[in-house]
Amino acid sequence: GSLPASWSALTSLASLHTVNLTSNQLTGTLPTTWSALPALRFFSVYGNQISGVLPDSWSAISSLEQLHISRNQLTGTFPVSWETAFPAIRVLEFYFNDLSGTLPEVWSS
Repeated sequence: GSLPASWSALTSLASLHTVNLTSNQLTGTLPTTWSALPALRFFSVYGNQISGVLPDSWSAISSLEQLHISRNQLTGTFPVSWETAFPAIRVLEFYFNDLSGTLPEVWSS
């Protein structure tokens, strides 16, 4: 099924630190409103059918340590704002999507 529109209300959960939606056959796009989750450290939609582009607004999730978005149908390029985002990131998985362009150079260090 789709990511329910009502899930945008997750932003009211200020201490939410884990969202694990791995392998649930979910469709839809990544909600831009989830950028307002100040404590989010782990996010996974691995192995779903999520489509659309990577939300530019997600660069505001400075607490994010792990982002697992592999095996979906994401398109487009990495938002420029992501180049300096995610100072706490340790794991970033995005393989088996339809993303294009180059990775931000700062990610090579």
